[in-house]
Amino acid sequence: MNESLHLIVIGNGIAGTSAAMAARQQYPLAAISLLSAEPHESYNKISLNALLTGKLDANELSLLPSGQLERWGITCHLGVSVHAIQRQEKAVQLGDGTRLHYDALILATGATPVRPRISGIDLPQVHALWSLRDAQTIRASSAAASHVTLIGGGILGVESAVELSGHGHSVTIVEARPHLLPQQLEAQGADYL
Repeated sequence: MNESLHLIVIGNGIAGTSAAMAARQQYPLAAISLLSAEPHESYNKISLNALLTGKLDANELSLLPSGQLERWGITCHLGVSVHAIQRQEKAVQLGDGTRLHYDALILATGATPVRPRISGIDLPQVHALWSLRDAQTIRASSAAASHVTLIGGGILGVESAVELSGHGHSVTIVEARPHLLPQQLEAQGADYL
């Protein structure tokens, strides 16, 4: 890539942040923009469950010191949504109508939580744990709750259950498969857990 070109990275999770930083090292003169729908700088999503009970606060989840990407010459557009990618024009259209042109584009948007198709999943007290805002919402709404039900017995669900039960909540985990941590453990190990 010619160093005078513009690279856009969409997504500021670990993958997007790492891609932007690697591009900066490889192309010190390139214009690099990082776009994220989240209003926060890059943070560790794996540790969101520790935010549920106050074990960690939002600042402790940061992957980099505040403003580090800007000091590396990476322009961060936080709290912006990408409305469309116009491949023929090599442009990204933001939700507010702004168009940013690129020479190279990296999509590092991650995934989205799967919400099972069950009655009540859209009720106000049902939350997905996927973002910093989600964790803050769950923490506020669960503060007065005596019982919490978690849907999903994977790593994040089990760790969240441990965090919440350690702070006085009665916790039930609902897992569609026959045992907890089905991706990581056989049934015997899950039973032991």
